[in-house]
Amino acid sequence: MSFASKVVLGAAAAWIVTSPESIKNLPVIGGTRRAAESVFTVAFKTARGTGRAAWYSATTLFFMVYPVLYVLAPEDAGAEAAGAAAKGAAAS
Repeated sequence: MSFASKVVLGAAAAWIVTSPESIKNLPVIGGTRRAAESVFTVAFKTARGTGRAAWYSATTLFFMVYPVLYVLAPEDAGAEAAGAAAKGAAAS
């Protein structure tokens, strides 16, 4: 075999090994791709579930807890003012 034919065969072998089609079909690449897809899927579902939980918590807080705090705030303010007035009257 001549040197030129070895160079051509070497270049052809290099093309075959590094071509995207042959790399895509390697078992290591397939396993890595499946692992990356599963990690992405789990991360996406976790982020989506976390977002939903945050949305439910925020809307529950806004529609159920905030009105109660809004109603109780003047009562607390009145009680604090009366307590402060009583302390002021006792101090003088």
